[in-house]
Amino acid sequence: MKVYVATAFAHRDHASKWMRMLEEKGIEITFDWTECENPVRGELELTLDRQRELAELDSEGVADSDITWIVAPESGGCGCWFEMGYALGLGKKVIVSGHRRTIFTALEEIEYFDTNKLAYWRILRLAEIM
Repeated sequence: MKVYVATAFAHRDHASKWMRMLEEKGIEITFDWTECENPVRGELELTLDRQRELAELDSEGVADSDITWIVAPESGGCGCWFEMGYALGLGKKVIVSGHRRTIFTALEEIEYFDTNKLAYWRILRLAEIM
């Protein structure tokens, strides 16, 4: 099973923790964006070419995944909501956990969980089934 994990850039350490936990269970992470450079004022500080490159890598990560997991941040995270929409458009399984910040998390195509831990356990269960 392959998973893409998305959240706000500012929460990269939190996302990295969940990615490592999934990898420990044998789940492949399609793109680990948390390993990329971490500019002080955020990713928009990067050159336009680098922003484009990262956006393409993120999009490929979503496209290559079986599941896209949105670890919903309390604020920010514009990119993760784009990635959620892209995953839905590609017909991917989408799991959202954490802060419910958009009406789109109510869509039938999305599995929503109040906590990241519940979403993590759901992904592990799906990995057994797939």
